[in-house]
Amino acid sequence: ETPPFTWILNPAAPTTITLVDEEGGPISGATAKLLRVEGYQNISFAGRHAQVYAESARQGRLTFTELRDDSRYWFEINAEGYGKEILQRLTAGKEGVQMTLRQPLIIHGQIEGDLSLLKQRNRIQDGERQKWPSIRYSNPVKIEEFTDSYSHVVFVEIEEEKATFTIENLWPGEVKITAGPQSITLPLTNSKNEILIDLNRIPLASPLSGETI
Repeated sequence: ETPPFTWILNPAAPTTITLVDEEGGPISGATAKLLRVEGYQNISFAGRHAQVYAESARQGRLTFTELRDDSRYWFEINAEGYGKEILQRLTAGKEGVQMTLRQPLIIHGQIEGDLSLLKQRNRIQDGERQKWPSIRYSNPVKIEEFTDSYSHVVFVEIEEEKATFTIENLWPGEVKITAGPQSITLPLTNSKNEILIDLNRIPLASPLSGETI
């Protein structure tokens, strides 16, 4: 008779990270999405399909209780009102690690010219499905050997014949915006509030001050 196979499970060493703002205050309600694992499963990368793994408590503590001691982990940290960050190469049993979340990176812009050139997409507006002008953007983030460059749709807001857009929750680095036939690429280290895209002329983009990017 073959003896039964026995698995021996070792308890995971808890890992705690404290999230604070730029003044040192704790940040509660932040989420950690598991992006990448390197270890017993070789290497896996979830990218935009990452699932929430943990949430910070009132004292700003993120506690991980299921990390293997033979692996390294990468997490995307998100908190409302703050810029997202990558928690890199986390290992089981780490204590006393503090991570600072900074102001979010946002782009506010205006579009001039023939708005019919913009891509029309379905949008629920006033309870009805309508065709609405939109733009697309990509904001690649590189994590070790992987690059997540998924593109996103943003609807253009039109009020008093003025067309504006807002792109939120960005990573530092390169942002590519496509608006109809025009495409611009911006280096992003701080929020930008005065991006102008003129659909009818070149240069394709400039701040409202008229200074070419």
